[in-house]
Amino acid sequence: MFKYITFSIILIGLIYGNLESWHKPIFGVALTVIYLLYYGKRLGVLVLPSFNHFWQKLFGPLFLLAGWIILGSLVYYFYALPNWIIMALVAAIPLGIIPYCQLFKKKIDKWEGGHLEAVPLIEPNTRPANRWAWLVLLGDGYLFYYLFTHATVEATRSPWLFVDFQFFLIFFILTFFLIIFIRRTESTVISFFTIFVHSSLLLSVALIIYQLGYGFDPFIHRATEKYISDFGSITPKTPYYLGQYALVVIISKITALSIGLVDKILLPLLEAMILPPLFFLTLRHGFQMERQSARLGSLLFFLIPFSSFIATTPNDLAIFFAIALVFFGALLITTELIPWSVPLILILAVLAVHPLIGLPMLAFYLLLMSLSNFKLLATYKELKFGLPAIIFILGASLLPAVFIIFLKAEFHWPNLSQIWNLFAPPSFPQLRPKEPFSIWFALIYYYNYILPILTLAAGAFGGWLIWKNKKQTTVVLFALAWLALWVDIIFLKLTTLQSIINYEQTDYANRLAHFSFYLIMPLFLLGLISFINYLNKKIPTIFVYTGLALLIAVSFYLSYPRVDNYAFSKSFNVSQNDFDAVRQIDAKANDADYIVLSHQIFSAAALQEYGFKKYYQTPAGEIFYYALPTGDIMYEYFQKMVYGQADRATMNAAMDLVGVKQAFLVLHDYWNSFATAAPQAKASADEWWAVDNGKILVFWYKR
Repeated sequence: MFKYITFSIILIGLIYGNLESWHKPIFGVALTVIYLLYYGKRLGVLVLPSFNHFWQKLFGPLFLLAGWIILGSLVYYFYALPNWIIMALVAAIPLGIIPYCQLFKKKIDKWEGGHLEAVPLIEPNTRPANRWAWLVLLGDGYLFYYLFTHATVEATRSPWLFVDFQFFLIFFILTFFLIIFIRRTESTVISFFTIFVHSSLLLSVALIIYQLGYGFDPFIHRATEKYISDFGSITPKTPYYLGQYALVVIISKITALSIGLVDKILLPLLEAMILPPLFFLTLRHGFQMERQSARLGSLLFFLIPFSSFIATTPNDLAIFFAIALVFFGALLITTELIPWSVPLILILAVLAVHPLIGLPMLAFYLLLMSLSNFKLLATYKELKFGLPAIIFILGASLLPAVFIIFLKAEFHWPNLSQIWNLFAPPSFPQLRPKEPFSIWFALIYYYNYILPILTLAAGAFGGWLIWKNKKQTTVVLFALAWLALWVDIIFLKLTTLQSIINYEQTDYANRLAHFSFYLIMPLFLLGLISFINYLNKKIPTIFVYTGLALLIAVSFYLSYPRVDNYAFSKSFNVSQNDFDAVRQIDAKANDADYIVLSHQIFSAAALQEYGFKKYYQTPAGEIFYYALPTGDIMYEYFQKMVYGQADRATMNAAMDLVGVKQAFLVLHDYWNSFATAAPQAKASADEWWAVDNGKILVFWYKR
């Protein structure tokens, strides 16, 4: 006990000193890693007592981060996150471990692992296969270098415009080598490390290519996190997103790394480090799969395009924790290795990060708890089937109730005709106008076309295998949870939200429809690997490995925005020109109030540069000084200027609404109405100027 307390005081004292005085990132990162490993291991022992030290060290830090999410979001919602609160949260877990050990009479300085099958650091017969691992690691190192040397600060529709065919060819070959390695090696730890590096490559393209940031939502969340970091809180406080905000702010403070860097790397790093080993563990022990096949399953997750995992947002971070809950839940219901505390920690983390994912997963959690105690329920016949049925109805009703009561969702009955689209086959791939037919792109998009059907078929096959092995409760769990989720999706398709712009009304339903495939991922992997093992007996193995490597490469390509014969991404990234123009506008305004009508990516640059600098109180409510596509009336004025008539009357109406005497209209040369709106704006504005030879035009209106 004395050693533990002494070490804790010294470590936490050093973290506090770096937070308040030294602000050294290298020192802060080192201290944070030591903290996560030391207390994560102990938390892993307490939460996963049946597991050996390898798994406790790996998953313990995950539960520690989940603890920061849960405690941090609660404290922030009811108070704030100043430095002293952050240090209290950092000290809370080490202090909380002490009474637990006293209660269960554990020696806090001596920790014993469980008796789960060990994963040794060195196993016999690894040398012959390790050459494949070296090839993969060296090749991945080259591809990382390739991406860094092709990064851009220019506006672009797709990162693949900066990558040539050679990149994908090398990636395909490396994936083929990786599959050979994980099917031959006896070392699970080395295979995990190799998969981690390869997964990091898969997930990091947007992070690396887009030097200034990817997407729009991450900029809003980073601006919020920066404000909370600087001032302790931001108003109004809402009961969603708080988990991510708390976690990013805590990590940024104790590491002395910038909010932007922590936010950008958080989700890709967690996914690459946690998910593949968790998939292996579930397949190996939950479904009794032999090691080589279970390792392959940890990689085949990437057969499904993973666009939800390439940037940190609350929705995607919640999906990460939800997937962890799904797989730990599968272990709980199929083995006796997982205590009830594991899914409880994870569901609370999901709810704290994003209720849209959390509420459907709450139904999964409640079904899991009831069905995992099926033997107990069987004693009471009225509960044996009645309780899961009640939970199913409750779970399917939670999200609709929240949307109706708190978000004022209204039924839009004309949407009823669109419900069939949810169950209809996806749209058949169509060539873009004037684009030639390409067999390679055709095959890529045909794969994307049939993928939902293949995923459901593999999931159904996996469910049948489990049912056949007399583990019916596992199938019932996933079937009921999946059906409850689709009740929510149908509800969202039938409603409209007043605070959401028209073209984003279906976003919530589409997100949940995409997430529904992850909800049955354990069954999908089981069914898929069983089919692959069957194929290995019928055709040469090299053809199977080649096919899998090729499909992972295809999924890799499909996971990012694309411009090709079939797809034409309409989204652009924030460019250096955007930041230059934002600064020029602020300088022109000369500290006087102003508004800017622009599209969302330009507004994202302003958010990163100046944060939530200015809001105006108006009869239409509080309005941000840059147009945002979140039901904001300013964005409607922007649309009138670029799609209607770019005249002074529209701009005067916008200025009158907020009570300012100057406004700016920003047009990019890639905007589809640039050719018509730009001449009109030149004629109606008091002044205008070009940025980077006309890539951006800024129009200044004065009163």
